[in-house]
Amino acid sequence: MRSGGLAAADLALLAEFADALDRAAGPRPGPEFEALTEALGEIGRVPYYPWMPEGDEATVARWVRQGLSPVLHSPFEGSRGVADHETLSNVLRYAGGWESVKVDEDEERAADRVMFNMVRAALAI
Repeated sequence: MRSGGLAAADLALLAEFADALDRAAGPRPGPEFEALTEALGEIGRVPYYPWMPEGDEATVARWVRQGLSPVLHSPFEGSRGVADHETLSNVLRYAGGWESVKVDEDEERAADRVMFNMVRAALAI
């Protein structure tokens, strides 16, 4: 189980979908990705909502992958990842009782690092 409550099987399906997006938006997607390529193209031509992208299949696929990135990439990466996870898990346990929780500088820095990693994943940088 990963942080955020997603089971490994769910993550595997999302990762498989992300790979399918890459293939469907590629130069030669092949017949097995024809339906997905067509769907990406249709979304790009006629966005259903104003916040959806307009453009070709690759543009739409990049947009979807950016949405998946924070889920597929752990915010607890890097040399401090394990310690940050433990620190923030402890803070959440304290807050679980609906009590006001004060965080110290280390806990605040850990939260900042996690937020930064999530933004980086979402922006694919």
